[in-house]
Amino acid sequence: MKIAFVKIFTVSLLAVVLAGCAIFGADVQGLSEVKEAHAKIFDKDVSGCYRLATEALHKWGAVRFQRYKDNYIIAMEFEGVFRGCTNTTELGIFFTETEPHKTEVKVTSLNYSLSQLISQKLFEYIEKDGRLPPEERLKPSAVKTSRNPFKK
Repeated sequence: MKIAFVKIFTVSLLAVVLAGCAIFGADVQGLSEVKEAHAKIFDKDVSGCYRLATEALHKWGAVRFQRYKDNYIIAMEFEGVFRGCTNTTELGIFFTETEPHKTEVKVTSLNYSLSQLISQKLFEYIEKDGRLPPEERLKPSAVKTSRNPFKK
């Protein structure tokens, strides 16, 4: 009986360690308080900015890990458009109504280079209502990943 308990405990502990953030969720407050944030105010309502950000993330192959409609999005898996991060690097996008039909969009991450690139492209995307010329679009690239070394 005691050996079975030790085995179950060991397997459970190993599962928690390997799962990492997926079990505990993102640190939304921590991401919202990152000092090196990129922010811009748009002449659009919060819902419109949120919708455009969701569209852009989908086009870039990112995953919305956590979200609260018209308030924030925590996204991951940017390695397809930014080689300097892992698939669990979190990026926060926060939406604040500053006045009627004016929204501040703030992009943060512990990876400053990631937040800088994504904020620039996201702000262009929102500013132009998603209608970017092909040469200005951020496109997912074929990135070789260490998750499956045999994948070509």
